[in-house]
Parts: sequence; C-alpha cells; structure tokens
Amino acid sequence: MVIHIYVGHRIITPMGLDLLPKLAAWFLVLASYVMVPLVFSMRLGSPKPFWYVPLFWFTFIMFGYVTTIFPLLMTKDVVMWSWTKMGTYSSLNSQQGSVGAPDEKHRQRQVTHQMNMGVMAITLALVLMGMYQAGIAPQVKVVETPVEGLAEGLDGLKIALISDIHISPTVHGDTVADIVRRVNELEPDIVAHTGDLADATVEEMGKDAEPLSGLKAKLGVFFVTGNHEYYWDLKGWLKVVENTGAVALNNEHRLVEHNGARLLVAGITDYSAGGSAPGHKSDPAKALTGAPKRDFTLMLAHQPRSVVAVAATGQVDLQLSGHTHGGQYFPWSIIVRFVHPVAPGLSKYEGMWVYLSRGSVYWGPPLRLGSPKEITLIVLRRAEKMRATGS
Repeated sequence: MVIHIYVGHRIITPMGLDLLPKLAAWFLVLASYVMVPLVFSMRLGSPKPFWYVPLFWFTFIMFGYVTTIFPLLMTKDVVMWSWTKMGTYSSLNSQQGSVGAPDEKHRQRQVTHQMNMGVMAITLALVLMGMYQAGIAPQVKVVETPVEGLAEGLDGLKIALISDIHISPTVHGDTVADIVRRVNELEPDIVAHTGDLADATVEEMGKDAEPLSGLKAKLGVFFVTGNHEYYWDLKGWLKVVENTGAVALNNEHRLVEHNGARLLVAGITDYSAGGSAPGHKSDPAKALTGAPKRDFTLMLAHQPRSVVAVAATGQVDLQLSGHTHGGQYFPWSIIVRFVHPVAPGLSKYEGMWVYLSRGSVYWGPPLRLGSPKEITLIVLRRAEKMRATGS
C-alpha cells in the first residue's frame, strides 16, 4: 500500500488535475493494489468466471509496473531534491527573468511532471522487455563445482536444479513439460527441485504438474517445500509430488551410490514453515541425524537464509536453494543481492559451497529482467584435477 500511495502522490500531484480526473487517477492507483488480494481470494472459489484469467494477467502486469516505477521514482526524487538544494530551479528561473516564489514553484512542478513522464516511459519499456524475457525458455547453466578431496566416483556427477516454477493461471503444464524436456536432455544423475511448485489449489491446477512425472535421473528426483506450498494445499501438493515419482524430503535424507562412492541427499522444509504446519519446522540437524558414512553431502533448502543453520552442522558440502528469483526484474535484481546472506549463483559460505538459483519460471508479475530464468546443471569436480588441468 505504501508503495502505491507514494507512486500515486509523486505522479498525480504535479499534474495539476481537476477534482474528478484526480479522483479517477487515484482510483486506478489504489485499484492496482486491491486487485492483488482480490484475484487471490477468487482462486479459492469454483468455478471461475470467464474473465478471471485476463484479470489475473492484468493485475500482475500492473503490479510489476508499479513495483518497477517505485524505485525509479525514488531515484528521480532524490536527484530533484539535490537540484533544489543546489538552487538549480532558482538559477533556471533567474536566467529566464522569472522571480518570485509562485513562478519558481510552477516551474518546479512543470519539470517534475516532465521527468515523471520520462520515468513512466522508461518503466513501460522495462516492463515490455521483462515480459518478453519471462516468456522465453529458461537458460541452461552449467556450473562446475570444484570440491577438495571429492571421491573419484563422484567426479563428474551431474545434478540438475530446478526451482520456483509457480504453477498459476499464467504458468501451465506446457511450461512444466518444456522444463522436463530440457532437464532430461542434460541426462542428470540427480534432479533437485527446491520448492515453490505452485500458486494454486490442487483442484484448480494439479494436472499442470503431471509432466514432472517424466523427469529422468539415474539416482532419483528429490523435492523440498518452498514457502508457497504452505499458502495453498500442502498435503495435496506433496501428494502430487509423490505421484510424479519424486521423493519429498521433510528434514530427511536418502543415501545413493554412484561409481562406488556414497552421496547423501538431505532436504529441509522451508525456512519459514515452522508456524505454518505441524511437523514442518525447518531443521538441518534433524535432516542429518542418523546419516551413515558418506563421501559427499548435498542439502536441498528452498531459502538461502537456511545457509546459516546448514553450515553450522559442519556436515554439508553443497547447499542448493532458490526462493529469491534473483530479484526477478530490474531494479530488484540489484537490490536482492543486499538482502540475503548469499548472492545468486555459486559462492561459498563458511567453507560450504552454495548455489542459489534464480528460479525456473517466475512468481506474480510475468517479468524477468536482469535475472533470467534458469535450469542449472551442477557438475561436481575434483578440485585437484581441475587445478592440474588448469580448468
């Protein structure tokens, strides 16, 4: 609400509109906020009216527009405030022979309005580019991860990471099927799905997850819950996941063997799940309790915030996460780097490797800009061998 009021005030006020046009403009701004909870509340009802899907598209495109223009307007306002402090307006007016506070205020309002129009045009261009990027196929990123002392049998092991599919009225089974096809082409040994499968009830969109049953991995497909699973039908979606043949890990682990080496795949529930569902409090220590001797430990955790507790166990070699979407679109794709303990991509935290996916589709606004969709192929490599070959 604060964002919408700020955007409305900074754009509408300098226009100098009469009362009725001003009220109409404010109605549009506030409606763009109210429509978000409105369309979500409609999702719980059945059947849906014929105009529901177009409304869903329009609502989240508008939401994307407002959340894109907000930081741009703030930046513009800071610049204009600086100009005012430096006397730029007074200088301009003096050069034109204008004197007096009313003339200066009028000039300032004109310049503000002109700059607002420029910001609105730039935002429109960004939103259109973002919609295009959201509509194309996800990038396949191959990430070689050097591991000191990695068992020979695990050198070259391939883990396909998908995350944040967010099945919804704008994300359907054809998108899921395309992700499955691209993952299978990579011929992974393990598929890791780090949550946020859907934003809908199973009744509404459960069938759109069915293509996931086509995922192929030599050592198994593993799933952990994201925060969005807890917003809808948790038990229902976990059943859907199990029906696809994946293993849902609720603070649990599974041991797999590859070329004579032993790899532990552990998974924890979402970082924020403790107050959402009994028995789902995220617990890395529990996920590793009773684990047998192994050569490598992989942890699946939806939110990167889990990295602190996971690293504290001292038992994990690599954590795979999603959740942030890398900010999803500009300028949030820049801001998100300062919010979470690790940045998108491959990094180290307390000596433990972490890969943070930007997500395979999107949530809400159908926008991707500065943070492309991705399917990630993590390839484990012996660090010693990589140094020897200079790779």
